[in-house]
Amino acid sequence: MSRQYTFSVTDLQAQTDELVAAVHGSNDFVIISDSGAPKSTLHNLRASQSLQRAVSILERVVAERADAAGERRAEIDEVLKQLCVVH
Repeated sequence: MSRQYTFSVTDLQAQTDELVAAVHGSNDFVIISDSGAPKSTLHNLRASQSLQRAVSILERVVAERADAAGERRAEIDEVLKQLCVVH
């Protein structure tokens, strides 16, 4: 199970090495906020690659088996749309 931590941009600038070390080799992630609003995340490369694989698998399942998405098709399409902007 992953843990979530929130740090400001100022904290990130001051503690970059520590924050990178915190997420390296774990499923933990750091939310970077600016003026209290979440803006970005910091997580390890393996987690990012796994997320990209999961998105690809879900895209294939939805494309190949539209019936498998059923009632959740609109929700799945919206999530995929948001995630595909990232990669």
